[in-house]
Amino acid sequence: MTQLLEITVNIKFKRKRWVNKNLKEVIEMLLEDGDPKLEAEFIGTQNVMVA
Repeated sequence: MTQLLEITVNIKFKRKRWVNKNLKEVIEMLLEDGDPKLEAEFIGTQNVMVA
């Protein structure tokens, strides 16, 4: 049972890291293009570090 929990936590961590990496790349591309025209509904927030 403990091993299954560790595997599940590891998979969730890797998935979150993958999503954050992709989100960071998208934000960087948008910043290069200038201010984007936003047509979206606010759902929540996510912290991303952009160098």
